[in-house]
Amino acid sequence: MKKAMILVALTLLNLATTPGLAEPAARCEQAAQRCVLKTEAAKRPAVSDTGEQPRKGPKVGEVTHGGRSLRTAEARKLARPATGRAYRVVEERVVLVDAGTMKVLQVLGLASDILR
Repeated sequence: MKKAMILVALTLLNLATTPGLAEPAARCEQAAQRCVLKTEAAKRPAVSDTGEQPRKGPKVGEVTHGGRSLRTAEARKLARPATGRAYRVVEERVVLVDAGTMKVLQVLGLASDILR
């Protein structure tokens, strides 16, 4: 009986002191200033030194002249594109472009994920 009471007491103490199980609101009340600063920082958009918003990669319909062609070993990992289309890596993303106009037809995803 005594061992069971000690076990229950230790379990309750562990649950009460584990921050991962506490509600987020309760943690914010304990350190309100830190939580407010974190949420305000998360709401602010990142701005570079030039004042421009950072790009989040190429968009479908854009014309791109930058980027690089896929190497032979990388191209083997993807399906062969249709005639007049090509894969390119633009801003660390693999895109399918029209070979004549260089217009982005499809954004496949991050090059690091696709070309492993």
